[in-house]
Amino acid sequence: HSIQTTYASNDANEVLYLNDQSVNPQYYAPHTLMKVITTDPKGRRSIIYTDKLGRAIMSKQELDNDWVETYTLYNDFGAIRAVLRPAKIAEMKQGNNYDYQQGGKFHYEYRYDDLLRLIKKELPDLIRHWYVYDHLDSLVATQDNNQRLKGEWSITKYDKYGRSILQALYSSNFSPYDMQAYYDQQTVVFESKAISNTGYTNTIPVLAANDPVLTVQYYDDYDFDRDGQVDPQNNFIAQNGYANAYFNRLNGLQTGSKILVLDGTGKYLNETIFYDERGRIVQSRSNNNLLGEERRHMAYDFTGNIIKSYYHHYSYPEEINEQQIRVEEFFTYDHANRLLQVEHKIDEQDKVILADHQYDVLGRLKVKNLNSTNEG
Repeated sequence: HSIQTTYASNDANEVLYLNDQSVNPQYYAPHTLMKVITTDPKGRRSIIYTDKLGRAIMSKQELDNDWVETYTLYNDFGAIRAVLRPAKIAEMKQGNNYDYQQGGKFHYEYRYDDLLRLIKKELPDLIRHWYVYDHLDSLVATQDNNQRLKGEWSITKYDKYGRSILQALYSSNFSPYDMQAYYDQQTVVFESKAISNTGYTNTIPVLAANDPVLTVQYYDDYDFDRDGQVDPQNNFIAQNGYANAYFNRLNGLQTGSKILVLDGTGKYLNETIFYDERGRIVQSRSNNNLLGEERRHMAYDFTGNIIKSYYHHYSYPEEINEQQIRVEEFFTYDHANRLLQVEHKIDEQDKVILADHQYDVLGRLKVKNLNSTNEG
């Protein structure tokens, strides 16, 4: 059986009109909505109703000889105002009250400012999120219910090119209105490179010593501590059969990051990324939580396909003997750049074919053979 699609328009009293938040039921006039009916091979139907602007108004799916409906409401500017889940629709019909603001919170609701920026999102079960923006419309602060009780905001900082450079938790009892007013008063909306714990200035807002910096991103070079030299931990390590150098004109590329380990120790996991002259990643290095390091190498063909990769992991679990593992994978393509074969090698063991692909004359995948040790 195949999937069948038919087209029609809505009938009278078929689709509820809920934008007016009326207690009494209102409906879209007949033939004002496009109706697309899809029937799957098992005979189950789904219907999507769209208005003249192509916006989905209601979708319904057939489930166990019944229908479940989801409605999407829009404001006057075309932004999504609310999404009403099937539980909310059933509640309204059962209580004969079609004002979705009343009753249980079984829906999603979105609020915007005068610039049509999302400033508040309400989820089912009264979960709320607030959003704050700077002059460039970049999202700079968010808060949920739990953070509001703790007087805490999630902060994102940017550089002068609008790139995200830092995410942190900021202690403040500002309401969403006060936090937006704070950012509206700022004349400089970015941080600059500086000698500091993060490698950037700390101005908007000023993070206190006990405000945890969760992640930091670095761009354009490998001098993360801003002392004028490549940091020692950012040295490129050549691997036989892979690139023996990296391209150092990196404007616009992310060169590294560090992520806070949430165990109370203040430790960070650091990563460094190296590229070739075409902007393709040829090596990445990162430390791990077992006092060791992860290192990845990639090699490419002329068209940019990865033809082999090398992964080297070592660690000192419980500070005893060093443990290492080396994994290498090889990728084979046909003349149309379709993946034919994936081979896998661990340490000094022999190669193992992980996957083998065959295609028909139209280029579609016809056979996919996977490696198995038990013929499963």
